[in-house]
Amino acid sequence: KMFVYNSHMRKVPVQARSRAMVERILEAASVVLHRDGIQSFGTRSVADQARISVGSLYQYFADKDSLLQAMGERLSQRIQVQLTEVLPSLSRANSRDFIRILIESMIDMLDRDGGRDLTLIRHWKALNLSQDVGSVERVLMQYVEMFANTQPLLRSMPDRQRTLYICMNAV
Repeated sequence: KMFVYNSHMRKVPVQARSRAMVERILEAASVVLHRDGIQSFGTRSVADQARISVGSLYQYFADKDSLLQAMGERLSQRIQVQLTEVLPSLSRANSRDFIRILIESMIDMLDRDGGRDLTLIRHWKALNLSQDVGSVERVLMQYVEMFANTQPLLRSMPDRQRTLYICMNAV
């Protein structure tokens, strides 16, 4: 699944070749952040990793912050796709399996790239990616509420919204 291009980009790629270039840049950025850490993260090291000129990178991203924002948005979209893929399993699960399925699916997704996505998640607050975190939380909360509606005990719980929100964030 391809990244949905966003407002953090200087230029939105239209052609397949341009979209492939943006994917290459974002993959390289992910490798650099994971390998070198946030302190050493920069556009030159990303361009070197992607084997492109810095000028090519700057066609799409104004600076390292816009690149990091795009990485956060891309990860948020991938998490939402992952959640959507497990939705059928979640709708049939009991409470123990619901939590297990959610956690295992997120672990599987985060393991796919050798821990690079996890590195980005660890820096979400420092990178000001709260909008992306918020969109993932909203989708996750929808699933938790959907599940709670199927459970008689949870359906009648006082302060259900608040309790589910706390439980979801604790997990």
